Amino acid sequence: MKYFSTEPYRKLGRAFNFIIGGREVGKTFNSIYDAYHAREQFIFMRRTQDEIDLIASNDDDIELSPFAKINERSKNPKYGLEPTDFFMKRINKKLWGVYNNREEPVKVGIMLALSTVASIRGFSASSYPVWIFDEFIPEQHVRKIGKGDAEGTAFLQAYSTINRDREDEGLPPIQCFLLANAVDIACPLLSVLGYTLDFERMARRGLHFKDLPERNTTLTLYDDVDAAERKKHRALYQLTAGTTFAKMAFDNDFAYNDFNLIASRPLKEFRPWCRIGDICIYSHKTGEYFYASPHLMNCVEYGTHEQEVDRFISERGRILYGFYLQGNLIFENYTVKKKLLDIIL
Repeated sequence: MKYFSTEPYRKLGRAFNFIIGGREVGKTFNSIYDAYHAREQFIFMRRTQDEIDLIASNDDDIELSPFAKINERSKNPKYGLEPTDFFMKRINKKLWGVYNNREEPVKVGIMLALSTVASIRGFSASSYPVWIFDEFIPEQHVRKIGKGDAEGTAFLQAYSTINRDREDEGLPPIQCFLLANAVDIACPLLSVLGYTLDFERMARRGLHFKDLPERNTTLTLYDDVDAAERKKHRALYQLTAGTTFAKMAFDNDFAYNDFNLIASRPLKEFRPWCRIGDICIYSHKTGEYFYASPHLMNCVEYGTHEQEVDRFISERGRILYGFYLQGNLIFENYTVKKKLLDIIL
């Protein structure tokens, strides 16, 4: 039986490891257990304080707490796990400690939320070599933290604050495992780092792993064929077969992202038509279709504040909308597509 493991990433040693995969392939479970097994104290993060408090206050419920699931499976010899007895104790209003062994407690990690990490004071991070950010891509139905890419910037600021102690003391940086389901390729953190395009290309080309040593990063689209086969026999898979939810949850497909009309075109075949923000729209020499690209050229330019956007929609947007409905508006990448369609639709 095949499950996710952090061991290959530990050996490679990159500081930031983005791992996107279908549900129930063991990303969270094994990231936590591997850190514990290596006797490395860890930081466990979710996006909001409510999520953290729910896990902590239900630490015996295997449906709600990944720690409880580890405890449960560690009792079963077939899994070959060390016995664990994880439980939570509140350190302060926003910070929880993760402990093992209720009779003689030993702290093995801490739990905190991205939404409140900036307000947490009074703990040193030098003893935490592993950081697990679970479900870093927001689900479709939840509200993002702040506007635009603010949520992505919040993580970078949190890492800067927490990791600073380690590097100042000559220790290697915290190794982050950023875990998510294949919900939205244009999430705030991937967007602010510029990795949306990388994951888009990986998904379209059927690639599963990309090492970026110059950025101390790995990108993974984790594909567990065995897990996908097991899940096909479950009621939820049968209920949702053929839906976007099934493609995301079971097939590790960015089903909520439409990659149609995305292609690269040589600019020599086009004339710059207009610009809005960081998108340039080109008209094909035949006049038959338009091409939206991040490559900017001098042409009619519109700003991004409300009045300018309204003027763009009135003067150009309605034309583009018509071409889009006909399939004659091409986008260089998904980021460009999302930004422009958010304006004209």
